[in-house]
Amino acid sequence: MNPAQSRWSPQVWIWGFVFLFLSHAFAVFWLADHQSPSPSWQKPPAFLYLSGAADTDLRVTETTALRDPTLFALPHPQNFSGGAWLNFHPQVPRLSNWTAPPEWLSLPVEELGKSLDEYVATNRPSEAPLLAALRAPRAFEVRIPDQPILTNSLVRVEGLLASRKLQFYPSLPNVPHNDVLARTVVTVSVNSAGVVESAAVAKESGLKSADDRALQLARAFTFEPLAARDASAREMAPPTFGRLVFTWNTVPPTNPVPATASLP
Repeated sequence: MNPAQSRWSPQVWIWGFVFLFLSHAFAVFWLADHQSPSPSWQKPPAFLYLSGAADTDLRVTETTALRDPTLFALPHPQNFSGGAWLNFHPQVPRLSNWTAPPEWLSLPVEELGKSLDEYVATNRPSEAPLLAALRAPRAFEVRIPDQPILTNSLVRVEGLLASRKLQFYPSLPNVPHNDVLARTVVTVSVNSAGVVESAAVAKESGLKSADDRALQLARAFTFEPLAARDASAREMAPPTFGRLVFTWNTVPPTNPVPATASLP
């Protein structure tokens, strides 16, 4: 057996490692700073101070003024511009309803009509063209109206009803009136057989008798029946709506001769 191996047995190595560990731990605890750490939670400072002495009140005021969050945001007696802010008094503008009086432009009396005199003096025509224009014969001007002269009353069909052929309509009379009348518009509904079911005045002409006459004439209109496979399908078809526009021809009213009383 080797004498070196018998000198350094495993027990010696274990006890040597334990000794070194304990020595290191003892040195750490011996040389460390043993001050007590400050707690993470601190008691909040007092926010209400009560004092009866003047010096204590002054010291409390100076202490709280430095912790004021409005020290540099709002006017404060302890900030850099406290005096200027506290002593500033803005001037309030005064409101009034005063208006300046009108100032008319001066116009001398001697200048009235001066512009017309200058125009006549600088634009005076010669006598020869003026006399020639007066002596020349003028051609007669014949004006033809844009629309033909109405000699009798007319009717026009508008809307969806214009697609159906008109089979019968009564003759339109002239309306006795001293003035021109507007058009009378009558709204009608026609069934599948071509008969007017309902009629109503949508726009008046200005004369009630003419509107009543148009309503009476509209009920007498007859249109072409709808094309259908059988009679039942024709009866179930919806009505056709449209408008009848009456254009009235007015004539002077005749005054009846009053009857004379017979003598006894």
